[in-house]
Amino acid sequence: MILAATGAGTLLAGLTAKYRDFRYTIPFILQFLFFGTQVIYPIQQVQQPWLKTILSFNPVNAAIELFRAPLYHVAPDWTLVLRGTAVAIVLLFTGIYFFRKTEVYFADLA
Repeated sequence: MILAATGAGTLLAGLTAKYRDFRYTIPFILQFLFFGTQVIYPIQQVQQPWLKTILSFNPVNAAIELFRAPLYHVAPDWTLVLRGTAVAIVLLFTGIYFFRKTEVYFADLA
């Protein structure tokens, strides 16, 4: 969760600093991601394999799977956890890279 939050935060900070109107799209992105995260229902209830594969790339789903597994006394789906962790790491490095590239615009726009 820390990797995904740091990556998304730095990416959104860079996008918001460079493109001022981007801040209006953040609530829509958050609402879309909220419905793509299985907080209320487990991902095992999703019947379509293609949809389950797409949802497994959400890094928050990996964290929820690890939180939920001990509560229900089941083994976590390690494929889901590895996919989510990989996406979180890519998001972290992408966010840091984009933030460093747009850092030169921060003083000019403030």
